[in-house]
Amino acid sequence: MNIANEINWQQFVRENIEPKIKKKVLLGWKRSHEAKVNPYMDNLIHLPKISYKKPPESKQFFNEVVEYINNCLDDSIQEHSAWIFCDQDGFVLKVRPNSDDFKQELNELGITERISLAEDSIGTNAISLCMNSQESEICFEAEHYLKAFHKFKAAASPIFNIEGKRMGYCMLLAKKNYTHTATLKCMILLLIEGVDRSFRLTRSRARHDNLKGKVESALFDNHLTPTVFLT
Repeated sequence: MNIANEINWQQFVRENIEPKIKKKVLLGWKRSHEAKVNPYMDNLIHLPKISYKKPPESKQFFNEVVEYINNCLDDSIQEHSAWIFCDQDGFVLKVRPNSDDFKQELNELGITERISLAEDSIGTNAISLCMNSQESEICFEAEHYLKAFHKFKAAASPIFNIEGKRMGYCMLLAKKNYTHTATLKCMILLLIEGVDRSFRLTRSRARHDNLKGKVESALFDNHLTPTVFLT
């Protein structure tokens, strides 16, 4: 099936014609229509935001992911892009733009923390596709249900902690004229692998230090030599 273009989008939105496009995108459009999402919504500013009484567990996790990005990936991403992290329900927990100009553009569009990127809120997008498939997904320009998102391309993926628990979803959103589409999915996969490797290394070091501390404590408390302790 073909990647949806502006003509396909207009056929569906204006004429209720089902174009021959990727099945998962068409199904997403149908669900968006059934949810009465306005495809001409200019921004997300007036959408309700979730209110957390306390920061969710995934908030701290994504703070650590952003710290990893800051340390490792600054020179790898073009400035007209942003990392966006959502909880398991599609609510934005963290937005990490790669330039101040793009941050301003996202703010004007209403892409801020606590806003929902779920399909029943803003229609088909990379996060909603990912939530439905639980796999890495790409959403090109006119494949977005909202007209305001047609200037973007995006890749999204579930992201897990080192225990294998799904913490939510990460998305790399970029202006369509500034980033090659293949780059987006590669960067998402590199992020997932890099975060997993970094967190596992940190946990391994912590376990080593903890074990070392217990051994040293046992030796001190029992006045044992290493030879006696190990045997």
